[in-house]
Amino acid sequence: MRELRKGLEAYLAQRQLHGTTEFRGWLGGTSQLGPNPHPSLDWLRQCLQPKCVAWLNFGFYTYDSGSDTYTRTGGHWVTLVGVSAAGRVNVHDPARRAGLTPSTQSVLLEVLRSGTLSGPSLSPPLPARGYFRVAEGLALPRSHPVAVLDGVVSLRLP
Repeated sequence: MRELRKGLEAYLAQRQLHGTTEFRGWLGGTSQLGPNPHPSLDWLRQCLQPKCVAWLNFGFYTYDSGSDTYTRTGGHWVTLVGVSAAGRVNVHDPARRAGLTPSTQSVLLEVLRSGTLSGPSLSPPLPARGYFRVAEGLALPRSHPVAVLDGVVSLRLP
């Protein structure tokens, strides 16, 4: 996520465009890059305003119910294209498993109330509370049964 944001900022500078990037979520084992580390549905709606775009990173996790731990094993980027009042986010998913023709995926999110996020890039592990878990709608790889919205990078032009 850090590299995507740096790349966007370099692109803006190279093109002499005035814009801002923002990040919500965890990054490099920390969860505080602003006043609200978790992406909220209201914040995602703001990313749909004119001259704004957002990319969502869904981490792929295995879940151990005994320890209430989500262990990250991979991840995937999608583009945000809508947010419904019912808590669904609409995304364009470039993964082949999402279909052979471009389409919009309607993803139902649920807020995690407990648990821990862990994995090789999370040291120390983070509380999962407040992050979104995919309840339905995202085409997941068979080897990764759980997806958590790890973070969002937005780009806003004036």
